[in-house]
Amino acid sequence: MSPTNGFDFLEPLPDSCPPENVNTPTEPVLWRLLRASVHTAEDFDSQRKRLSNHKYPDECLARSVSLMTSLAACRAAVKSPLMAKMKFTHAVEIPCDPKLGVWHKDQPNHVNWWPYLTVNPTGIAGRVEDLNG
Repeated sequence: MSPTNGFDFLEPLPDSCPPENVNTPTEPVLWRLLRASVHTAEDFDSQRKRLSNHKYPDECLARSVSLMTSLAACRAAVKSPLMAKMKFTHAVEIPCDPKLGVWHKDQPNHVNWWPYLTVNPTGIAGRVEDLNG
C-alpha cells in the first residue's frame, strides 16, 4: 500500500510525493529546530511554504518538515556555519508516529516528515530544549 494511505497532507504535494520507498526512522522521538524557546505553527512550515518563490531541486523534499534524530544531532547541526546563520537556539521534540504522517529518514541524523492534514504539529509537540545548554 502507498505510504499516503489515502490521507491528505498539511501542504499540497506534487505527484509521487511522499516517495513510495521511505526509510521509516526507528527513533520514537525526533526534533525540530527552533529560533525561540516557544514554538508556533509557523515553526512547522516547510521550506516551500516559507520561501514560496525559491527554486528547489526536489519539490517533494521542499514540502516536508525537516527533523533531526536526536538532541545531540541538533546541537551539532547548529554549530555548522550554514546552520549558524539560521540562528536556531532551541529544539522541540516530535513523536515519530505513523498516524501523524509519512516519515523518511534520508540521512543518519535527518528525517523528512509530511504531516497529515488532520495533524496539528503544535498540539503534538513535546518539551523544548535549549541548544546552548
